[in-house]
Amino acid sequence: MCPRNTGKRPVVFLDYDGTLSPIVDVPDHAFMTDAMRAALSELSSKFVTAIVTGRSTEKVYNFVQLDNLVYAGSHGFDIKGTKTRPINCQVADHYRPELEQALRDLTEQTAHIAGAELEDNGLAISVHYRHLGLDAEDVVPFYLGDDVSDEDAFNALNGRGLGQGISIIVRDPEADKVDLPGNLKELPVTKASYSLRDTSEVQQFLTELARLKCAC
Repeated sequence: MCPRNTGKRPVVFLDYDGTLSPIVDVPDHAFMTDAMRAALSELSSKFVTAIVTGRSTEKVYNFVQLDNLVYAGSHGFDIKGTKTRPINCQVADHYRPELEQALRDLTEQTAHIAGAELEDNGLAISVHYRHLGLDAEDVVPFYLGDDVSDEDAFNALNGRGLGQGISIIVRDPEADKVDLPGNLKELPVTKASYSLRDTSEVQQFLTELARLKCAC
């Protein structure tokens, strides 16, 4: 990286959960280590450094406790700068009444779901579901999709391990190829393990799946 950045000053953007702190069962316990804090402090003393997070700016600051960083909370809706680079930007503050109503609605709607947790991030609301027991060992999830937005689901199923999830992309091997330099064509990279050509093959697959005999 050094040769490519010669003559340019790095500007560093960092997520918080899972990047600066481990993913934990209780969101309020996502503490960073003293060693990580020291590394951040040294980095931000040399380069402009920002933390971009879905948490509120106040919450992530309480975790990090460094004044020489830019904090972009609620996915950028609430940005606070440093003393030397003052920024105070709350672009969605006028939506706060709607967010408060949404929080009340979600609290009511998730009250009966054991393990569901709500987190009020000021300009964003998080619904934590890691305690819902969704990683049940007695099911095999199938996910079919045809778009870039489905790749996250494909990747999640791959993370369950071989045989624990089936990811299927729906695309035409010829029509969906993209142009490459040199008059070449190639299918975009996918995380899916299997593929079906079109909706007619999807229909056939679903019909066969419905007739599958299993210990259900």
